[in-house]
Amino acid sequence: MKTRYIIYSRFNSDIGLSKQFHVSDSLSEKWIAYRLLIFNLYTRRSLEAQTNQDFLSVLNVHPDSMSIVEAELKKYPPLPPHIVFTSDKNQTIETYIRDADQLYLCNLDSDDMYHPSFVQFLHEHPTQKDKPLLLLKNGYILNTNTHVVNHYYSPSPPFFAEIFDVKDYLSYARFYPPLAHGYMERFNHETITQRLFMIILHDRNTWPNYRREVPKVFETNQILPDWQEVLKDYHLI
Repeated sequence: MKTRYIIYSRFNSDIGLSKQFHVSDSLSEKWIAYRLLIFNLYTRRSLEAQTNQDFLSVLNVHPDSMSIVEAELKKYPPLPPHIVFTSDKNQTIETYIRDADQLYLCNLDSDDMYHPSFVQFLHEHPTQKDKPLLLLKNGYILNTNTHVVNHYYSPSPPFFAEIFDVKDYLSYARFYPPLAHGYMERFNHETITQRLFMIILHDRNTWPNYRREVPKVFETNQILPDWQEVLKDYHLI
């Protein structure tokens, strides 16, 4: 059985934006420039650090902002061919998987990280037919302003992998709207206990809910005795 692995990110395509109705600033050059800075510092680093590079990273861009994204990307070293910014994610994914039998479609916000062993873990992890969803409920959270890192747990995290038969995905599942992590635990799933992700807190996502969930990360004292080893493990120091 041939399996394809895709790490999918909604770069700025989460909501229905248009030039007429700007309900978000995520089409602006300022927002895109900042998010690409964070992407290159953290998310890209985690993708390029994967010990197994047999995957495709697809970052979905709203078509109204594709020219801005392309211009900003030129300020950074060229991306490897398996990390793709596109405004046509369906065609990109279809081209990549059409000769395969099985698809692992993994979610990753464009400012977070997977552990360097994540893709290799997927390659080695046995599939359970009755549980076509893997939820990674344990990981780390990093405050980039203080460099304080801590454990993080979520019952329904934004780190998950959906498992599809390719023929099913191409015939109908690809037309489903992307799933939101808030209700992923309601689906039949397997819980992955290994700490294989890191949430990156920065100036544009330090929401009040994180302050309530993990208040110590917003202080200055390190919480974990092995915090330096954790950051080294994620190639951050």
